Amino acid sequence: MKLRLVLGALALVLSSGAFAAADAPSGWTKCAQPGATCTMTGTHETTMGKSGVFSPNVVRTGSFVCSLANFPGAPSNASWCSYNPATATASSSSSSVAASSSSSSKSSVSSSSVASSVSSSKSSSSSSVSTAAIQVFIAGDSTASLYGSDRYPRMGWGQPFQQYFKSTATIVDDAKSGASTTSFLTTSNYADIKAKMKSGDYILIQFGHNDEDGNPAATTFYNTLKTYVDYAKSVGAHPILITPVTRRTFATDGSGNMKNSHITTKGGDYPQAVRNLGSATGTPVIDLTARSMTFFKGVGDAGSKAYFLYVLASEGFPGYTSDTTDNTHFREKGAIAVGQLVVDGLRDLNSPLVQYLK
Repeated sequence: MKLRLVLGALALVLSSGAFAAADAPSGWTKCAQPGATCTMTGTHETTMGKSGVFSPNVVRTGSFVCSLANFPGAPSNASWCSYNPATATASSSSSSVAASSSSSSKSSVSSSSVASSVSSSKSSSSSSVSTAAIQVFIAGDSTASLYGSDRYPRMGWGQPFQQYFKSTATIVDDAKSGASTTSFLTTSNYADIKAKMKSGDYILIQFGHNDEDGNPAATTFYNTLKTYVDYAKSVGAHPILITPVTRRTFATDGSGNMKNSHITTKGGDYPQAVRNLGSATGTPVIDLTARSMTFFKGVGDAGSKAYFLYVLASEGFPGYTSDTTDNTHFREKGAIAVGQLVVDGLRDLNSPLVQYLK
């Protein structure tokens, strides 16, 4: 049965402190502090993350952790939870903010597909109870990175990734559009990881797309990728390697087969280099190349366009005034689907990180 997108009671439970309505832009409620827990139900709910909107228009239930918000006019240390200003109002007290409405609202993503993703994650989650709060960093390229509301519906798979985790795990998506293993080393994104990552944290590492422009798989790519693994282990964190997610590369003969675009004549086999590094260093590997190729082959050539960044100007998104055809990056639906594949990979690895999954 199709899930009705009805915004019901929305309770934002804050750990401490008072909320001042004047501090929040329309549709945003100020959290007590970074790391406070929000318990939410309904539609058009999200947190504002570093560099932009985190997963707008996603049907979200349960609890998650407030994140830092950097948007025009907001202090850099502010954290926020959101409600839909078109269908909800907010009131405040010293410990909570509540909003409610019975109005319907349209989502740009199939609510049933989102609910299915979350349900799938919940149904097979570990029964273990997490006792220590951790951070899960994402180091990677544009296929995993955050995008602001001006780029919606474009999303990296790391952007809605928090929805799969309990409040004891905070996702820190530091992936950067255009990054290769070598260029990422000098970014503020990696500096952020090195400044914050501590013993017991995790880092998911996915590169390859941009290394194919000049970093040979078996040498430069392999050796540079190893520097991230070595650094994480040196501070007591747990690296997990991820092979690059597939592009939309269906054969033109109508067979439904896909080409592995991450094996190139010039650079070699990038997914295999990741697997080899995992074996050599004893680092867990999620083969997202294989998983995503299997998934999109199942969806089919035509059906996969709904997951990748195929946007018509007639859809009315401000950032897309002409039709867009992009076989590398994802719409929100694709970001959620690929995030689920990463979660499935964690489960198949029997990673200790699964205890933090919902």
